[in-house]
Amino acid sequence: MEDLFGNNYPSSSKNLYADIILPVPIPLTFTYSVGPEIQEEIGIGYRVMVQFGRKRILTGIVAKVHQKAPEAYKAKPILDLLDDYPIVNALQIKFWGWLASYYCCHIGEVMNAALPSGLKLSTESKVQMHPDFELENPGYPMDERELLILETLEKKEEVNVDQLESVVPAKDLHKIIKSLLGKKAILVYESVKEKYSPKVEVRVRLAPEYLSDSNKLNELFEGVKGRKSKKMSFSNFCNKYLFLRMLS
Repeated sequence: MEDLFGNNYPSSSKNLYADIILPVPIPLTFTYSVGPEIQEEIGIGYRVMVQFGRKRILTGIVAKVHQKAPEAYKAKPILDLLDDYPIVNALQIKFWGWLASYYCCHIGEVMNAALPSGLKLSTESKVQMHPDFELENPGYPMDERELLILETLEKKEEVNVDQLESVVPAKDLHKIIKSLLGKKAILVYESVKEKYSPKVEVRVRLAPEYLSDSNKLNELFEGVKGRKSKKMSFSNFCNKYLFLRMLS
């Protein structure tokens, strides 16, 4: 087998590692260990499920397979190989790298934009029943765990992947979702979150009656100076004598 850079490696190695492109804004690939059960199948361009951090499960693309263990951390195992054949090739991955360099971003962000949401399963993805699927007449044999997920989706219009962990054990969840996708029983998509929030500043200006009469303004400040016992707060002072205006 051959990696992205043309290096050959033995597929029967007991210690095999894969560098994975993940949909995160970090200028690195992440190295995971390859279990013996998938060493013969894994290669460049395959999708894999991996654990990222303590709880997040992400879909990534294999960029390189090699035998060098990471020095800075212990490599976590790849949870599952999602494809029977690569969904992208080495040339496309190199193009993603060029795009990341040209647009001053990271290859994971390019991959996230390039892949359809249905190919990017994560704990933050949403799942819903396929509109053409009938639970009473599925057309495929369903095991007990698949039926549990489908019954949950029948009650709710959409469910986050991590919410399904209360229905099915987390270690089996991604395999079952993969199976249900293949049977066209569910749809997986990503919700679009609005990241923009306007900046709001509070500004103060004098009320109109004090703008045209400086004597009246002086009287106002003189009257406020001696009120130590009553302790008029700034907000109360503004509400009584000034206009507050919100500017965005």
